[in-house]
Amino acid sequence: MTEKGAAEARDRAVAQLAREQHGVVSRDQLVALGIGKDGVAAAVQRGRLIRVHPHVYAVGHASLQPRARRLAAVLSVPGAVLGYGSAAALWGLRPYSGVPELVVVGDGGRRRRGDLIVHRARRLDVADRAVVDGIPATSWPRAMLDCASVVRDGYGKMITRAEQSDLFDMNALVAAMERAPRHRGAARIRRALAELHPASSWSKSDLEDAMLRLCQRLDLAGPVCNAMVEGFEVDFLWLEHRLVAEADGWGFHKTRSAFQRDRTRDRALQLAGYRVLRFAYADVEYRPELVAADLRRALR
Repeated sequence: MTEKGAAEARDRAVAQLAREQHGVVSRDQLVALGIGKDGVAAAVQRGRLIRVHPHVYAVGHASLQPRARRLAAVLSVPGAVLGYGSAAALWGLRPYSGVPELVVVGDGGRRRRGDLIVHRARRLDVADRAVVDGIPATSWPRAMLDCASVVRDGYGKMITRAEQSDLFDMNALVAAMERAPRHRGAARIRRALAELHPASSWSKSDLEDAMLRLCQRLDLAGPVCNAMVEGFEVDFLWLEHRLVAEADGWGFHKTRSAFQRDRTRDRALQLAGYRVLRFAYADVEYRPELVAADLRRALR
C-alpha cells in the first residue's frame, strides 16, 4: 500500500471510530490506529481535531451533544466510568446539568479536576458497571445509591422513574446495596422504598416465613420449603398433592424478565402435572383467611 493509501485508510478508521463514539476520540486510540503523537499534534494544529479534555478530541467540530461530552470525560481519566448525577441522567433517573461526574477505584474521596468531578470508590464490582449507548457508566442501582449519598431528596422520584421506564428490578437494587453495605446512600434508598412500597421492605425469606407460620397456625399439612421441582426451586411443595405455592413480593417480580421467568416456570410445572398457586404480599399480610381457604381447597 502506498503512503497515500495508508493515510487514507487511517483517516477512514478515525472516522469510523468517531461515528461509534459520538464524535470523540482519545490520543491513545489514535495512536493505536497508527497515528503517532506527532500526527495527532499536527491534526490539532490543522483544526481536524479539537481538544475537549487533555488527550481527548472532537473530530471535525466542537459542537458536541451531551452524550459526546460524557464519553469525552470518561476517556480523559484512565479506568473511569460515568457516575453519580451524570450516570443517573444517562439512565433517565434524574435530571443533571452540572459538569460530568466520574467514578474511579481508589482512595481519596471526591475532587474537582478542571471541568470534571472525580469520585473515588474503594470498590466497584463488575455488576456495578455497565455500558449505556457506548458510554462506560455505573449500573443504574449504583448510580441511584451514589446520588442518594450526596443529595438531600428525590430518592423516591428516582425509584418512580426507574419503575416507569421498566428499568426497576428489586433484586438488582438489593444486590447493589449488599455489595456496598456501608454506602451512605443505602439507608436513604431503603427509607424511600419503605415509604413508596411497604411490601418491598419484606425480603423473599420474610414472605416465606410468614407463609410457613400461616400454614402452621391453621394446621395445614406441612409443606417442603425451597424444594427443587422439574429443575426449578419452588417456595412450597406438597408433593403428594402435586401442589406448588409461591409467595411473591412486589419488588422481586415487577420487571419484565421476572414476569417472563415466572410464567415459563409455571408453564413447565403445570405441564408436568403440578398445580401452582401464587400469593402476593398483601394476601399473606392482610388476607390470610383467603390464603388459607385456597390452600385448604387445593389440598382436599
